Amino acid sequence: MAGAAGTTALNAVGYADMALRGRPASSVPARVAEQLGGRVGVTIPGSGAARRNRLEGLGALAGIATGVGVGAVAGQLQDAVRRLGPLAGPAVIGGLAMLVTDLTTAGLGVSDPRTWDASSWLSDVVPHLAFGAVVYAALPGPPSRIAVPPKTPPTAQAEGSEGSQAGDAEREPGELASAEPAPPATPATPGL
Repeated sequence: MAGAAGTTALNAVGYADMALRGRPASSVPARVAEQLGGRVGVTIPGSGAARRNRLEGLGALAGIATGVGVGAVAGQLQDAVRRLGPLAGPAVIGGLAMLVTDLTTAGLGVSDPRTWDASSWLSDVVPHLAFGAVVYAALPGPPSRIAVPPKTPPTAQAEGSEGSQAGDAEREPGELASAEPAPPATPATPGL
């Protein structure tokens, strides 16, 4: 769930950047899908626009799978991730997602991150930081520990009686009172 939420945030930030700056959608995910298909021997059917559209869809699906996968890893390591804190935790999660995508891109020969300009890096870093922040926020917190007071059995004598008060004064804190038998009930006198 955390990965799906983070992926939604990453996509929202990416699309907002496109809307604000008027930049086109990246062709990298489609080219990665094409290269992956070729490496595993799968031919993407169609030609022209139909094939391009399929590759764009496959690239987007690969991105979703990556986001959900990184979120699942963060969920499995949630105790370690939580110990990193609210600044380093999101940065590490976002950095891991960015590392996976950038290494895949470079390994397939689609793009070389070493040649990117500042604007390209900004378009990569900011959405991944949003991803990391949302994944971190969506991880379950540490289990709450509710202190339950110890149960003490009720005393045999009614509160306020002398015997009970005297016994309470002699006991140490936390020590239970010994149960004394209740006095026998007095039978009712017939005819009264």
